[in-house]
Amino acid sequence: MPINLRAFTADPTGVMDSRLALQMAIDRAATTGAQVFIPAGRYRIVWDRSAPRVINVPGNVRIVGESQHSTVLKFEPNEYDFGVSGIDAIRVPGPYHLSIEQLTLQGPDANTHAIGAFPAV
Repeated sequence: MPINLRAFTADPTGVMDSRLALQMAIDRAATTGAQVFIPAGRYRIVWDRSAPRVINVPGNVRIVGESQHSTVLKFEPNEYDFGVSGIDAIRVPGPYHLSIEQLTLQGPDANTHAIGAFPAV
């Protein structure tokens, strides 16, 4: 049975930060083998220098949105880090068995990478 992101109090309106809710849903999926389902909405994911790995996705996790056009993860820096580059939005430490489907990943500007996949150190 899929793990619904809203069960972790994610805000589909984009007003509140849903970063912790998304991380908790992914962590649960990693331990249970279930997929994470993200219903339609615009989920705000805020990062800062104290959390350079915004969303840490272990291997063998599947994240599925309701649809590419109705499910958006909007990644943005906090008010103090606006303009800072080199912060990863999603980090996959490996192994790289990851699936992200039927959703849009949106950064604040052209210099933002929505997904970074790097080997674990």
